[in-house]
Amino acid sequence: MKSPMVIRPHHGLCINFFKGKGYSDYFVKKMTELTVELKQNPKKKIILQCKTDVLCSVCPHNKNSLCKSAEKVLEYDKKCLELCSISEDEVLTWEQFQKAVHENIIFPKRLSEICGDCQWSDICEKLIK
Repeated sequence: MKSPMVIRPHHGLCINFFKGKGYSDYFVKKMTELTVELKQNPKKKIILQCKTDVLCSVCPHNKNSLCKSAEKVLEYDKKCLELCSISEDEVLTWEQFQKAVHENIIFPKRLSEICGDCQWSDICEKLIK
């Protein structure tokens, strides 16, 4: 049996708003691949963990499995889980997680409560208005 894909909770938001911009060309390539994979496989099992995931592994800010903004992104993860009423280490499908993200964060316009200070937040905010 295939293990669930590890996803940082706040990356469930990032993937929704991804528009081909990122930290590096390699990061953008991998983010594009991941976005396509999850959208094509909504039943894919994921596990939500507040640690380095598949996206972090290709980010230039990741040094030895630690983000240079570790404290900030950990808060993003915790707030995302809290608003969605999901626990860390919970296994669910990508589709189930996206439903929770849309119902609890995106539709009620609570994105800025989680990651309003993110360098990419302008892109996301424009897309939900």
